[in-house]
Amino acid sequence: MSAIAPPAFTEPSPPALGKTHARRLREIYRSAGWPCQDPLEIELLAAGMLDRVRTGSGHESLRLTQAGVHLLAQTLARNRAALSAHETLVERVAREMGRAGRIAWRGLSLRAQVPGDDADQPLRWCMAKPDVFSI
Repeated sequence: MSAIAPPAFTEPSPPALGKTHARRLREIYRSAGWPCQDPLEIELLAAGMLDRVRTGSGHESLRLTQAGVHLLAQTLARNRAALSAHETLVERVAREMGRAGRIAWRGLSLRAQVPGDDADQPLRWCMAKPDVFSI
C-alpha cells in the first residue's frame, strides 16, 4: 500500500489591486492608520502595501510600506493625466461655445431642482457642477 502525499503548499499570488485599494491606501496615509480589519485591508497587507505597527500599549495601526507609497504615486500620476486630458477638452468646448456667440462658464456650481422618485413628492434641490455651463 503506497502513502498518498499531501498536496504541496504554494504561495498564493497577490490579488490584483484596483481603485478601491488605492482609495483605501490614500485614506490610511491621511489618517492615523486605524485598521478596519476587512477583506480589502487583508489584500493590501498580503500584497505588501501595508505594515502593521504595534504601539507599546498594544494598539495596532497601519503604515504604508515603500511599495504602498509607490502605488499611491502611480495612481496620482494616472489621475492627473486623465484630469488634464479632460480639462483640455472642457476648455476647448468652452472656447468653441464662446466663438459661436454663447457665454460659457467652467467650474460653476449651481443649485438645480430635481424631481423626486414619486410624482407626488415635492421637487428637491441638489448642487450641480457641470464641466461647462452655457447660455
